[in-house]
Amino acid sequence: MALKSDNLTDIGFGKGVTANFIVQYETGLGNVSNLVNNANALLAVIENEFAVTTGWFGTPGGKFGASNRQVVNLNLADGSGANNGGYGSAINLDGQSGNGNAADAAARVGMLFMNEWVEILMSLSGGKWNAGDSSGEGLSQFCGILRFPAGHYSYYNRADNRLFVETWLNTHPRQNWVESIKPTDKDVPSYGCALAFLFYLNSQLGFSVNDIIASSDPKKGAILRNIYTTLTGDPGDPWPEFAALLESVYPSASTATLPGPIFDNPFPLVPVAAIRRIFPGDEGVLYAVMDNGDLHWYRDNGWQDGSARWAFDRPRRVGKGWTFKHVFSGGNGVIYAITDKGDLLWYRHDGAADGTFNWGPGSGNKVGEGWDFRIVFGAGNGIIYAVKDNGDLLWYHHQGFQNGTFTWAANSGAKVGTGWNGKQIFTVGNGVIYMYGGNGDLLWYKHLGWQDGSFNWVSNNGSKVGNGWTAWQVASFGAGYIYAANDNGDLHWYRHDGWANGTGNWAAASGNKVGNGWNFCPVVYRITSAGDLLWYRHDGWGTGAFQWTNGNGAKVGNGWNDARIVFPGGNGIIYAIQPNGDLLWYRHLGWGTGTFHWTDSTGRKVGNGWDNARLVISGGDGVIYAVQQNGDLLWYRHDGWADGAGAWHAVSGAKVGNGWNNTRQIISAGNGILYGIQQNGDLLWYRHDGWGDGTAVWSAGNGAKVGNGWTAPHVFPGGEGVIYAIGQTGDLLWYRHDGWGDGTSRWTSPDGSKVGSGWSVNNVFAM
Repeated sequence: MALKSDNLTDIGFGKGVTANFIVQYETGLGNVSNLVNNANALLAVIENEFAVTTGWFGTPGGKFGASNRQVVNLNLADGSGANNGGYGSAINLDGQSGNGNAADAAARVGMLFMNEWVEILMSLSGGKWNAGDSSGEGLSQFCGILRFPAGHYSYYNRADNRLFVETWLNTHPRQNWVESIKPTDKDVPSYGCALAFLFYLNSQLGFSVNDIIASSDPKKGAILRNIYTTLTGDPGDPWPEFAALLESVYPSASTATLPGPIFDNPFPLVPVAAIRRIFPGDEGVLYAVMDNGDLHWYRDNGWQDGSARWAFDRPRRVGKGWTFKHVFSGGNGVIYAITDKGDLLWYRHDGAADGTFNWGPGSGNKVGEGWDFRIVFGAGNGIIYAVKDNGDLLWYHHQGFQNGTFTWAANSGAKVGTGWNGKQIFTVGNGVIYMYGGNGDLLWYKHLGWQDGSFNWVSNNGSKVGNGWTAWQVASFGAGYIYAANDNGDLHWYRHDGWANGTGNWAAASGNKVGNGWNFCPVVYRITSAGDLLWYRHDGWGTGAFQWTNGNGAKVGNGWNDARIVFPGGNGIIYAIQPNGDLLWYRHLGWGTGTFHWTDSTGRKVGNGWDNARLVISGGDGVIYAVQQNGDLLWYRHDGWADGAGAWHAVSGAKVGNGWNNTRQIISAGNGILYGIQQNGDLLWYRHDGWGDGTAVWSAGNGAKVGNGWTAPHVFPGGEGVIYAIGQTGDLLWYRHDGWGDGTSRWTSPDGSKVGSGWSVNNVFAM
């Protein structure tokens, strides 16, 4: 039966003719009312979809238009397709309505049009995409689902086993069509895999549709691994991470059923990674190390005037596996990382200017050992400052900073200052260093000996140039430009005009908010009565809001009800003391994302004789404190804390205090800061200055009373002065001790904010 465009006269819309299309329907097949409804629905959206899709593909508009309109044929035949041998060809669509519902019919026709229209655009891509293979069919469905998800689900439905990603997930073993292409568009598992990977790139990793489409190489075709490499710059194989992520939520042993709202898109599967630390690059570049080990790159094009003009709408992932103790900038693309063992590694990010996954030769070279410091920061040109636990400031000059060689100035390690006990210490270059502590005063210093390591400072050192500085992370790339991330995740811009001489002059725009979401979020673990280990992330950590990534808890382990005491060691490390006194070590590799992923399936025995300890906590960096039955406080440092080796510091077991008999609970805020909750509910503050080496050296303000009424059955720290308490009723309360750095009684929330309910009182901890 012929298709006659003049039969569209009665439906309006200029007889079915638009700027780029002619819509026709086949009257001889009957059910004309359905066809007319569908034609109207299609005409209402078709030009908008043309604009969207040609924007995605970057196709020159000259190939279309009035002189070369595309013909869209609506019919009742089963099986539609695009004759995409060239532009100007017909697109045949199944014109049936969906279940008698006009809205459903419109969505279905729009989705089918998108599937077939995208295939015509593929034919114009110069060989980058082929509509007749698994990747091309995956892209066709991907584009259609993005624009008309309701139409996709009504046409390809679970009842008919026609959800493509589900079909692939439930085909065992799951085949890898990321690495290769199947030369057909009829094999559902192969293009289901392709569709899943395209959603992974878009919804999980955050790449735009434009970037995904443009990243296919005409010489290689749309092999998805190559597209991943082009997008990220990562030369590694993406399949293991992609497959493991799906396996963690949809195990091969069970039937996968995707929950929606887009029923063929399983992503994002795990929480978006949270920031663990930030550090500067050069001229507007900021880096963020995420809690899953990803390294993200940002650039604020408004870095000189305090405006929020970011280079891209999302960060670019430029590295993986950055699970280091410290990371800091060396300038000119150089980045240093300190491992848990104290090795200093050198990297050079050659993609620092544009955020590509591009690293210089020698990246990862070991250039130092024994870097066990509280704070480390770079001052450019190989100059590095390190702050010891006792507040000493050391100077180093890495002469091999340009190429990553193990070459240092002879006087590296020279002591150039004392009393550097602030919460945050950072430099803006040329010897200028800032420090602020618990009272929020921003102090300015200038080290005249910054180039040669001499103990030489200006006379007005320690000048107060600001107040109210409580940011949890600060980054500067020099010349007085400072970014500060507050506890609520807001990122603020400052320019200290008096940076060169220590005056209190600031640019008018200082304090401008230029971003949000730059916040640290602790992971909270809970052990149920059945022994399951549940994972949570408190997204409201900065403000005490009742906001969680996983309010019900993700199960990440089982069999945890045998241990007498369980406590965290940081960076996913968990210790468990067994009833017989054995100390077991575990590392939860999925701690940043809440996945069931561990270094070992069982714990490693790293010690014994821990059955006399009444209270045991981690002090960070392998340090462990134990209160004995007689009230003695013992210090240990597990040198094998990073890898589960049974190596301990020589003076482990040293007695560093006594009289802790009256202490009901003890918690650590890191860097030697301890809280002791007394039997009467008083909260006492201590700072163990010898926490790094096990000496019995304590701050002068030890034992300061900073609170009372702490009678909750279970209390545990959340970092940066945050303390959680679980009451008798199971309510989880959030407190913030603003005086945690200096032992003063300053609280953001002295009465506690309720952030949870139904929390059992034992075996809950955070890291």
